[in-house]
Amino acid sequence: MTVREKVELVLIAAAASAAGAFATSLPPSLPAGYVILTASVLLLGQGLIRDLWMKYGAKRDHPAPSTSSGQAPSTSSEPPKPQRIVCMCAESTVGVAGVVAGLTVVLCGIRSHVELPPIFWPALVLIVGVIGFIIKDYVLDWKSRSVRRVKDHSSIIPW
Repeated sequence: MTVREKVELVLIAAAASAAGAFATSLPPSLPAGYVILTASVLLLGQGLIRDLWMKYGAKRDHPAPSTSSGQAPSTSSEPPKPQRIVCMCAESTVGVAGVVAGLTVVLCGIRSHVELPPIFWPALVLIVGVIGFIIKDYVLDWKSRSVRRVKDHSSIIPW
């Protein structure tokens, strides 16, 4: 486990603790569509923060050149180019699907309220955070029509 992953897990726990501290000031009930939207936006937000950190905050670690083949390591200072694949992050796919589902429920006029005990908010943050952490490295590869693990895959961030 990398240092960045350990920090992410600590931040997930801290966010769940903060949600627990503010649970009494958060809504005690919500329409079902808003619950789905909240969880989905949390998942997408977690992915966005991770992507922005990888793009702007983290130093890229490159493996040391191997000398096991008997050849001298390359003197090129260029880092290896990332592999380009046509894919979509599983985390983004689940988040966008949840937003669409939540909006569908809201726009269809389904108004059934869900009673939310105070433990709901920290549990929601913790569960969504852990699920996002688990699926963060999985992508849906459109070309091969498969799900595969691509650690630290690049996302397209337009700015």
